[in-house]
Amino acid sequence: MCADHIEIVPLDSWDTLIQHLRTSSYDVADYFYRGQGDPNWALVPTLQRKLTYPIRARELYTARMYDYLRAFRDHAHGLVGFPDGLTTLDPLLTLGRHHGLVTPLLDWTRSPYIAAFFALAEDVARNANMPLHGEFDPSLARARGGTATVAIWRYQIRGDGSVGNELRIYTEVGFPNARQKAQSSVYMHLDTHEYQSVDGLLIARDRAADLQKWVIDVPDVHDAIADLALMNIHIGTMFPDLSHAAQHANNRMTYPELFF
Repeated sequence: MCADHIEIVPLDSWDTLIQHLRTSSYDVADYFYRGQGDPNWALVPTLQRKLTYPIRARELYTARMYDYLRAFRDHAHGLVGFPDGLTTLDPLLTLGRHHGLVTPLLDWTRSPYIAAFFALAEDVARNANMPLHGEFDPSLARARGGTATVAIWRYQIRGDGSVGNELRIYTEVGFPNARQKAQSSVYMHLDTHEYQSVDGLLIARDRAADLQKWVIDVPDVHDAIADLALMNIHIGTMFPDLSHAAQHANNRMTYPELFF
C-alpha cells in the first residue's frame, strides 16, 4: 500500500465482517476502532467541524476549544457525575466528549463490535431523522430489514499511538466513568489547527499505513443489531444510566423482535 492514501477494505455483508474478524490477526491491544454511519465521512472531530479551514493561527483553534470547555464546566459543575475540582484539560475534554460536548476529540473503542453498533445506530438514526439514542420507532427507520453501508475505521497502535504533539491518545479519563468502561473507550485528540481530519494528518505525516477503512454492506440491519444484542451490545449496556435503561426497556417491550 502507498503511504499517501488510506487503504479501503470492502466487506460485502455483515457475515463477511464477522468472518474477517475471526480470520485476521485480531488483538485488542494492537488496534482501536471507530464506527461511522456514512463511509464517505472523514475522521473529523466535532470542534473541527465547527471551524472554517484553513485556520491562519493556532490561537483561533485553541480559543474556540476553551470557549466550549468553559461553558461546559460552568453548566456541569455541581452535577452528579462531574468530579469535584476538575479543572485540568485532558479529563475535561474526555468527560465533555463522552457526553456530547464539541471538542477536538474523536471517540474510539477497543472493540470492533462496539464500533459496529455505533455505525449501525448512527445509520438508523440518520435515515430516520431521529436522535441517535432516542426511543426507537421502526415505522420511521429502516431496521426491520433495510440495508445500510457503514464504515469501521481501524487504527494500528504504534508505541503509545501518538503522532508527535499533533495527535494524542487518551486511554484513561482519570476518574470513574461508567460509559468509558462499557464502551471500552479511548480518545484521539487532534491537537492541530493545520489539519481538519485525523486521516488527513496521518497521510501528511507518512502514517497512512496505520489506518484502514472497512466499508461494510449490511443487507439486513435488523439481523446485525440482533446479533450485537445477543453479545449484550445495545443502548442499555453502552449507556449505563437510568434514562437509557428506561429507553431500552421501552424499546424491548414495544418491539421485542428487534432486540434493540
